[in-house]
Parts: sequence; structure tokens; C-alpha cells
Amino acid sequence: MTKMPEHQKGGQEDKELSRFKEAVIEKARKGIFNNNPLLSTPHVVACQKCKHVEHVVYLDYLRSGDFEFGKTEQVEIVDMQGPIGFLDMEKITPIILKCYLQDMWVSNQDTTSKR
Repeated sequence: MTKMPEHQKGGQEDKELSRFKEAVIEKARKGIFNNNPLLSTPHVVACQKCKHVEHVVYLDYLRSGDFEFGKTEQVEIVDMQGPIGFLDMEKITPIILKCYLQDMWVSNQDTTSKR
């Protein structure tokens, strides 16, 4: 078995993530995630810099494609099937939503006419 050269691995991973992203967008637009309360209810998001608060619905970002994927990691989970739980390992890929503030700049200058 031959190994894929390192410079080609990144391109293959990008193509795979691109296909995965298109699948998520398509499913969101078809309404497959509509009954998921985590995705379909409003959440409060606050800017860390200016503390402005915005209400967002995660499902809107999935439908529009305004998201990116984070680094896939392997995590330990507790599987509670049956009378006793056991530990298992799963791969997860976080979805990162980017929220941008609209132009909220307010002038501090005096707007009264000068005489």
C-alpha cells in the first residue's frame, strides 16, 4: 500500500469537508434539523469586546452556509445504553458559527449647529 504525499492530504481533507458542508446545508434547507431545539431556538450571543448582545438561531447559519468546521478530535463519552454505562470514544467535528456586529458606531460629536 502506498502512502499519500503530505502535500496532497490537505487537499483531500478540504474536498471532504466541502462535501460535508454542502450536505449539512442541504439537510438544513430541507428542514431535517427543524425539530432540533438546540438548533431552532434563539440563543443569546454577546460580543466579548463591546458586550453588545444579539439573538441568533443556529439553524439560520446552517441554512445560509455561514459556518466553518473546526479540527476533528477524538473525545471520550459515556454511553448509557442498558442498565449500566460504559466509556466509549467518538470523533467529533465542531461547527463554528461566526457572528458579525452590524455597524453600531454612534458619533460622540455634538450635532447642534455652531453659531
